[in-house]
Amino acid sequence: MNQYSIRDILTDVFVLTKMNKLALIVLGMHRSGTSMLSGLLNELDLYLGDQLLEASKDNIKGYFENKAIVLENDSFLISLGLDWSNSLKFSNNIPGYLIDSYKQKIKQLIQTEFKDTDVFVIKDPRLCRLLFLWVDIFNDLNIEPKYLNIIRNPIEVTQSIKTRDGIQPDLSYLSWLNHVVEPLQFIEQGKICFTTYERMLNSSNTELVRLFTELNITNIYNSEKLKNSNFVDNSLKHQNSLKNRHSGNSYLERVSLEIYNTIEDNIENTEFVYNFLRSKNELFDQIYYYYDGVVKEIQRNKSEYLNIIETNKSEYLNIIETLEKNLSENYKEIKKLVETITLQESEYNRVYAELNQRIENEVKTIMLQEKNYNQSINELEKHLQNHIKIIKELENQVEAFNTSNVQKDDTINRLTNDLNNMANQKLIIENQLLNLNTENHTLHEEIKILKGKLANQDDNLDKITSSISWKVTKPLREIKKKIKKK
Repeated sequence: MNQYSIRDILTDVFVLTKMNKLALIVLGMHRSGTSMLSGLLNELDLYLGDQLLEASKDNIKGYFENKAIVLENDSFLISLGLDWSNSLKFSNNIPGYLIDSYKQKIKQLIQTEFKDTDVFVIKDPRLCRLLFLWVDIFNDLNIEPKYLNIIRNPIEVTQSIKTRDGIQPDLSYLSWLNHVVEPLQFIEQGKICFTTYERMLNSSNTELVRLFTELNITNIYNSEKLKNSNFVDNSLKHQNSLKNRHSGNSYLERVSLEIYNTIEDNIENTEFVYNFLRSKNELFDQIYYYYDGVVKEIQRNKSEYLNIIETNKSEYLNIIETLEKNLSENYKEIKKLVETITLQESEYNRVYAELNQRIENEVKTIMLQEKNYNQSINELEKHLQNHIKIIKELENQVEAFNTSNVQKDDTINRLTNDLNNMANQKLIIENQLLNLNTENHTLHEEIKILKGKLANQDDNLDKITSSISWKVTKPLREIKKKIKKK
């Protein structure tokens, strides 16, 4: 009975399409500068995919790893009972269905992620362990891989991993040897070049030109962008190690450092480094033999795990088939749900637009009211200033009035005194007037008496002037007047 689902069969057909593309594969142990190298390639507009792993506190500029590819690599390692930090060699009896399923998923991912570009970059340190499967994938898709291998001092790598993950040094040294030596067994000469973390850190642009030149791919990048790039940051290096520094207590440390020093001394002699690392494969067998007890125990546990998988494979496949059926049904429901959500989203957008418009109108109204309010406040402030000015003037007037009242009181007191004096004088004058009236009456009586006497005298005078003697004596009176004039 066929062990694969219809999806797997369709995937087989799908991946038969030839891509005729160039893939730059960044190789290197974890914490060795692979992110730095990939980030620099990304700066040159070389495509790594749409969805990359997010940056973290351990890698603040980013990992530049394709999320989907890393997920599939991790899933495959987990299916073998391993993870990224495991230093064991892969067993030769990995179940074929796991390998086939993994290859199919990776082929589909590559064709989906990189269908629109002729040159792309893949970076994941796990590829150093999985390259024996990837070379078949590249051949099936007619992709030409070229490898950029960055290597860092194993002491610095071990220190960094211990700080970040708490992994013991010997396990890290064994993993470092695995990542540095094992991939070379699956790479053709002329398709790989080498650099070190220190060289990239100190002269990244020059070093990258050298790598591209060795691989004969100088036409795939923008030289002007490389010239102006400042992506590499020396301050991000936290672990430092002298070239030949080691404790001498660890065989793995000593072997790793000797290999690294040889690579570093001959880094620009690619052919030498390539053959040197390939020659160390035999050393690996000796190292694993050296750690035979630990390795056998781990392999025994792994074999038991694989036997469990093999025993329950049919059951797992049935479960997968059921899950795929449920997935198909769920997909229809999800599609309907998406359509419903799309309609709801459209309605939401409409309501949101209306609310947004209302809010904008309200804001405009409030701003206008605020403007009018501010104008009113300004006018009221002006009126208030005027009122304050008037109040000050009134206060001055009141003060002047009070001063005037004091003066008036003084004047009133003075006038009152004068009035009293005048009243006293009036009494005196009235008394005087009364006395004068009395005297006047007396005088009137006297005048009356005098007038009576005058009348008597006038009568007497008339009698005299009309007498004969007065008339006879007239000439004499005339003579007397003349005499007086003279």
